[in-house]
Amino acid sequence: MTAASAVLVLSPAAAQPVPAAVDVAAVESDPGVAVCCSKTVNNSQYSVLTYRHWTCDWGTTGSSSTGCTDLNGGSRWLVPGERSPLFEDWDVLRVDAGWCYQVEFSVPGKVWTLRFDQSGLGDLYVKIEDWGTAFVQAQRYRSCP
Repeated sequence: MTAASAVLVLSPAAAQPVPAAVDVAAVESDPGVAVCCSKTVNNSQYSVLTYRHWTCDWGTTGSSSTGCTDLNGGSRWLVPGERSPLFEDWDVLRVDAGWCYQVEFSVPGKVWTLRFDQSGLGDLYVKIEDWGTAFVQAQRYRSCP
């Protein structure tokens, strides 16, 4: 039997310091810091559904429509306390039929809160632009929190 040996040769470039990774904890803890993509944070007591694509050519963060989303283009449920994945773009928040959601929006230089009351109505889709964050603060069935 013969023994195999290997020699590892490192180039001078390999000895250079590795660039620092993104400090995810710092980004996560500062709602004013946006990372290129729209995101949703579920601070409510119930799950929320997000979609990848806003399909209309109009609207800004907080705009809403009963359409304007690609229902087959990717969706993700966020349980209470969960946020959409960092560096992934989730452009749409669904307000469920019969429910009222209180949502705080944050874009660079502006923070505001809206209520979306779908009591007695169908689903509503809310746009979140790149660099924007939707914080679902509360949900209640058939009345607003």
